[in-house]
Amino acid sequence: VTPLGFTTDEFTDVEIHYNVSDPDSGIKETYWSIGTYRGGSDFISPTKESAHDVPSVQLGPLFDGQSYYVTVTTRNGANQLTVVTSAGFTADRTAPQVGVVL
Repeated sequence: VTPLGFTTDEFTDVEIHYNVSDPDSGIKETYWSIGTYRGGSDFISPTKESAHDVPSVQLGPLFDGQSYYVTVTTRNGANQLTVVTSAGFTADRTAPQVGVVL
């Protein structure tokens, strides 16, 4: 599974980016989840996807100041698991401070 990344939009949509491949035995199944801690699935439980889909997820409101982590788990044709967790992102709904432009 490489690389694992994501994009967010308006605090509700998350698009998960990943590439999975196993030229020797193929990919049998792929799951993704979102948690509030590394490797967690407390926000969205593991969801099965086809091996090559890039899911776009409507999360609903994210909690201000809360960090979220995306985990992708794949099982290849030899039943070996690979688990990758993103570095995470933190929702920040704080409006920018008005400043002076020089």
